[in-house]
Amino acid sequence: MNETLISLQDRLIRLHRKLRDQLAETEDPDQRQALSNEMSEVTHRVQLVGGMLFAAQAAQLDDKVKEISAATRNVNAAIAQVAQLKDFLDTLSAFLGLVDEAIDLAKKALLV
Repeated sequence: MNETLISLQDRLIRLHRKLRDQLAETEDPDQRQALSNEMSEVTHRVQLVGGMLFAAQAAQLDDKVKEISAATRNVNAAIAQVAQLKDFLDTLSAFLGLVDEAIDLAKKALLV
Protein backbone atom coordinates (compact mmCIF):
# COMPACT_ATOMS: atom_id res chain seq x y z
CA MET A 1 0.00 0.00 0.00
CA ASN A 2 1.24 3.48 -0.80
CA GLU A 3 2.19 5.04 2.54
CA THR A 4 2.55 8.49 0.97
CA LEU A 5 -1.04 8.49 -0.27
CA ILE A 6 -2.26 7.20 3.10
CA SER A 7 -0.40 9.99 4.84
CA LEU A 8 -1.83 12.58 2.44
CA GLN A 9 -5.35 11.29 2.98
CA ASP A 10 -4.89 11.34 6.76
CA ARG A 11 -3.66 14.95 6.61
CA LEU A 12 -6.64 15.96 4.48
CA ILE A 13 -9.02 14.30 6.91
CA ARG A 14 -7.42 16.13 9.84
CA LEU A 15 -7.70 19.40 7.89
CA HIS A 16 -11.37 18.69 7.24
CA ARG A 17 -11.95 18.16 10.98
CA LYS A 18 -10.26 21.48 11.76
CA LEU A 19 -12.44 23.24 9.20
CA ARG A 20 -15.53 21.55 10.67
CA ASP A 21 -14.53 22.63 14.18
CA GLN A 22 -13.98 26.18 12.95
CA LEU A 23 -17.37 26.11 11.21
CA ALA A 24 -19.03 25.18 14.51
CA GLU A 25 -17.46 28.25 16.16
CA THR A 26 -18.24 30.70 13.33
CA GLU A 27 -21.41 32.75 13.37
CA ASP A 28 -20.87 34.97 10.31
CA PRO A 29 -22.89 33.50 7.39
CA ASP A 30 -20.30 34.47 4.76
CA GLN A 31 -17.47 32.90 6.73
CA ARG A 32 -19.58 29.79 7.34
CA GLN A 33 -20.24 29.52 3.59
CA ALA A 34 -16.55 29.97 2.81
CA LEU A 35 -15.60 27.29 5.35
CA SER A 36 -18.29 24.98 3.99
CA ASN A 37 -16.99 25.47 0.44
CA GLU A 38 -13.45 24.66 1.55
CA MET A 39 -14.67 21.59 3.41
CA SER A 40 -16.27 20.41 0.16
CA GLU A 41 -12.99 20.93 -1.70
CA VAL A 42 -11.03 19.01 0.94
CA THR A 43 -13.62 16.21 0.93
CA HIS A 44 -13.30 15.95 -2.84
CA ARG A 45 -9.55 15.52 -2.53
CA VAL A 46 -9.95 12.93 0.23
CA GLN A 47 -12.14 10.97 -2.20
CA LEU A 48 -9.65 11.37 -5.05
CA VAL A 49 -6.80 10.07 -2.92
CA GLY A 50 -9.03 7.26 -1.66
CA GLY A 51 -9.75 6.29 -5.27
CA MET A 52 -6.03 6.18 -5.99
CA LEU A 53 -5.47 4.02 -2.92
CA PHE A 54 -8.24 1.69 -4.03
CA ALA A 55 -6.73 1.44 -7.51
CA ALA A 56 -3.33 0.63 -6.02
CA GLN A 57 -4.87 -1.98 -3.72
CA ALA A 58 -6.84 -3.46 -6.62
CA ALA A 59 -3.62 -3.81 -8.61
CA GLN A 60 -1.97 -5.51 -5.63
CA LEU A 61 -5.00 -7.77 -5.30
CA ASP A 62 -4.78 -8.64 -9.00
CA ASP A 63 -1.13 -9.59 -8.51
CA LYS A 64 -2.04 -11.72 -5.49
CA VAL A 65 -4.83 -13.47 -7.43
CA LYS A 66 -2.32 -14.29 -10.18
CA GLU A 67 -0.05 -15.81 -7.53
CA ILE A 68 -3.01 -17.81 -6.22
CA SER A 69 -3.74 -19.06 -9.73
CA ALA A 70 -0.17 -20.30 -10.07
CA ALA A 71 -0.32 -21.88 -6.61
CA THR A 72 -3.60 -23.59 -7.53
CA ARG A 73 -1.88 -25.27 -10.46
CA ASN A 74 0.77 -26.52 -8.03
CA VAL A 75 -1.90 -27.83 -5.66
CA ASN A 76 -3.71 -29.57 -8.53
CA ALA A 77 -0.43 -31.19 -9.59
CA ALA A 78 0.15 -32.31 -6.00
CA ILE A 79 -3.38 -33.76 -5.86
CA ALA A 80 -2.69 -35.67 -9.08
CA GLN A 81 0.47 -37.06 -7.49
CA VAL A 82 -1.54 -38.13 -4.45
CA ALA A 83 -3.94 -39.95 -6.78
CA GLN A 84 -0.98 -41.65 -8.43
CA LEU A 85 0.37 -42.55 -5.00
CA LYS A 86 -3.02 -44.04 -4.08
CA ASP A 87 -2.97 -46.12 -7.27
CA PHE A 88 0.55 -47.26 -6.43
CA LEU A 89 -0.45 -48.16 -2.87
CA ASP A 90 -3.53 -50.03 -4.10
CA THR A 91 -1.40 -51.98 -6.59
CA LEU A 92 1.26 -52.71 -3.98
CA SER A 93 -1.39 -53.83 -1.47
CA ALA A 94 -2.91 -56.18 -4.04
CA PHE A 95 0.58 -57.53 -4.82
CA LEU A 96 1.36 -58.05 -1.14
CA GLY A 97 -2.02 -59.76 -0.73
CA LEU A 98 -1.01 -62.25 -3.42
CA VAL A 99 2.34 -62.71 -1.71
CA ASP A 100 0.52 -63.40 1.58
CA GLU A 101 -1.68 -65.98 -0.17
CA ALA A 102 1.41 -67.68 -1.58
CA ILE A 103 3.08 -67.73 1.85
CA ASP A 104 -0.09 -69.18 3.38
CA LEU A 105 -0.13 -71.93 0.73
CA ALA A 106 3.53 -72.64 1.40
CA LYS A 107 2.86 -72.89 5.13
CA LYS A 108 0.00 -75.34 4.54
CA ALA A 109 2.19 -77.40 2.24
CA LEU A 110 4.85 -77.66 4.92
CA LEU A 111 2.32 -78.93 7.45
CA VAL A 112 1.09 -81.75 5.24
